[in-house]
Formats: sequence, C-alpha cells, structure tokens
Amino acid sequence: MKSLLILFSISFVMSVYSQSWHTITKQQLGIVSSTMFGGYAPTGTRYFKINPYNNSIWFALNFKAFQLTNDGQFHKYDTSNTSVLQTNSKVFDFAFTPNYTFVMDGTYGLQQFNGTTWNLAIPFSNGINLAYDSDSIWCIRTNQNYIKWFGGFNSQGNYAGFRKAISKNGAFWGGGETSGVSSLDNNDVHHLYSPDTCKLIDWGNYDFKFCRNTDSMYVSCTGGLSIADGYHFIDSICPANSTNMPSGIIIEFEFDKNDNIWALFGDSFFKSSSIAFLNTTTKVWSNFYNTSNSPIKFNTVRTSIEIDTTGNLWVIDQDKLNVLDLGTTPVWLGLKDFTQDNSIEVIPNPTTEYVQINFSEAQAQLRIMDLQGKEIESRSIQNEETISVAHLKQGVYLFEVTTHQGKNTKRIVKN
Repeated sequence: MKSLLILFSISFVMSVYSQSWHTITKQQLGIVSSTMFGGYAPTGTRYFKINPYNNSIWFALNFKAFQLTNDGQFHKYDTSNTSVLQTNSKVFDFAFTPNYTFVMDGTYGLQQFNGTTWNLAIPFSNGINLAYDSDSIWCIRTNQNYIKWFGGFNSQGNYAGFRKAISKNGAFWGGGETSGVSSLDNNDVHHLYSPDTCKLIDWGNYDFKFCRNTDSMYVSCTGGLSIADGYHFIDSICPANSTNMPSGIIIEFEFDKNDNIWALFGDSFFKSSSIAFLNTTTKVWSNFYNTSNSPIKFNTVRTSIEIDTTGNLWVIDQDKLNVLDLGTTPVWLGLKDFTQDNSIEVIPNPTTEYVQINFSEAQAQLRIMDLQGKEIESRSIQNEETISVAHLKQGVYLFEVTTHQGKNTKRIVKN
C-alpha cells in the first residue's frame, strides 16, 4: 500500500481569492497521469465521493482507487497492493456503509474494503453505478438487472433500464445517463415521470439526490431543479422563480447540512463553467465561482463536487483537489505551508518559553490551537512580537496567523 501523510514538509498551495481555497495537486499526491481522476465510463460518471461516515475522500483513475483520509493520509490502491483491482478493472463509482467502502468495478463487479483488506463481494460484469442507503448497496448494470447487496447477502432485481439510481428510506429512483426519471416500487414495477404528465419536469436528468434532512428528492433537469415529495413533483427552482441563477445546466449538485445547495453549472456534455450556492428557503443564488475568482479548472468534463459532513465544499478537477474554506476545514490542512513562502515566521521552533512572530504587516490575528483544532487562545499581535508559551504543556501546537493576505498556519513544538 502506498501511504503518504501529507504533513508540513509536503509542499501545499493556496491562492488568495475572495474566500480562501486550498489546493492539492496531483503531483503532490504522486499521481503520474495527464488527469487527476476519471476513466472509461460514459459522460456524467462522477468517480468522486466522500464517505459520510468518516469524511474520507475517494476518487478513481481508470483501474486505480485513491483515498484521502480525514487525518490527511493518502492511499493508492491498484495492482501493486491489492489482488482485486486489475489492469483491466474499471473503477467507476463508490458507495459506503458504516463498516465498508464499496467500489464499482465495471469489469469484475462489486469490490469491498473494510479499511484493511479488499475482497470481491459480488462478481458480475457491465457494472456502471452504485446507490446506497444504510446497509444496502444497489449495483446498476448496463442493460442487465440491478443487483442488491445487503449485510453480506445479495439478490438480483427484475429491472434493467436504469443507468444510475438513488435510494433513501425504501424509496428507489433511477434514470438514464442524462435523461429520464423513474421510481421503482417494491415489486420492481417501473413508473416513468415525464413532461407529458407533469409540468414541473422535463426530459433531462443530469443529477438527482435526496435532501439530507427530509425525503424530498431534487432532479436537475434542463431548465433547473424539479422537486418531488414522496412520489409527486410539487415545486421547481428555475430562473423564473429564483434570484441570480447562473446560466447553464446544473450538471451536479450537493446538499449542505441545512439542505441548501451548492451547484456545478455547465452544458449538456458535462463541460463545467461555474459553481454557485442556493439558499433553498429564499431561492437566492450567491457565492459564484468561476475561472476568474477560484483555482478550479473549468471548461472540462473532469470536474465534480462533494460536501463533507462538516460543510466543506470539495471540488476535484483535471489537475487538483480544491476545498473552499468555509470555517470548517479539516485540522490536517493546518499542518501545511499553504503559501509556499516565508512571509510568516515563528521562531525558535522547537521552543520552551517564548516565540517571536514575524510577518509583513503591522498587525495580525493569532490563534493557538491543539492538533484537534481546539482553540487555546486568540489575540491580536504586532509584527515581530514576542509571545510567551511557558504556560503551554509539552506537545505540538498550531499557530494560525491571519493577515490581509490570508491565513498561514505553522506547526510549533513546545518542549
């Protein structure tokens, strides 16, 4: 297993925009490829998921699976360290239960990982997407009946028309690669929803998801978002009934913990153009990001978004993994030298009684935290000010210095 702990010694990049974006490049992760992620599946396949049980980040590149854990460790899984992923494997999608991570291998079937070892949970071919809910995994296959995994057992369904699916609390919905939305009841009877029978939807289905806190389902159609409550579409979000909605199609979207939406906009070929935030109560769009005010590489089909359980917005593009600093970024990001320069200096390090903090501005804000991110003290400081650390116990601390140029966090050892 290749394991890399991305610590202070690893070069890390941050560009300063209206809000702070942190960026990890494929080179820093040791990914030797022309692209960060992707593979052989049809347009619209994500290859990128965050485990809601532990906030580990998973993404795929051809026959390889990559994991970035919630403490900053990077793992690569391929033919060098697991027998289940072969050079002709096709890693398309990920799904999660409290105890396992599952990989959709389009060649061999459903692969299962318990955190230590891999095994082939269900052998099959032509797999393309996964859906999951609690302890159940649905395997969607091209022109073949879906297969359901539950607690180590599996059963085959009686419907083969889906190319993607979602499930929550017994509700099971599916669709084509970019169009159509249907429900499937407990007897596998298929119910198609179309603009011929429902004025709130069109034929598009670029993404669909359940809200985090309710069973309402949103579908990204060509004209906006259609909203279903139960098995009835009741509302929509479009330029006519929302404010400042960007142009383009919502090719992907994610709910935050309050069921507001971050949306990735683009065209019908999944070529991305911008990201925006929707307050679902007021229906006002804000927080717009494109190539002019973010490090994200748009205008490519290799862009995807995820939100972790603490509210961080993660965006993967062709060259790098980006996270928008919304005040909840993981503590391990503070262990890196984001700016790649010496604009802020904390000396001596290690220390016993004091440190001197040098920076390029007259004043700054200092936060001292432990490695779990718990704040110990916060205060304003002057350039070249000497700070006593005699009261701190022996250990490692994070000194976060905020200036007009942004945040810079140093890892300080107290002897």
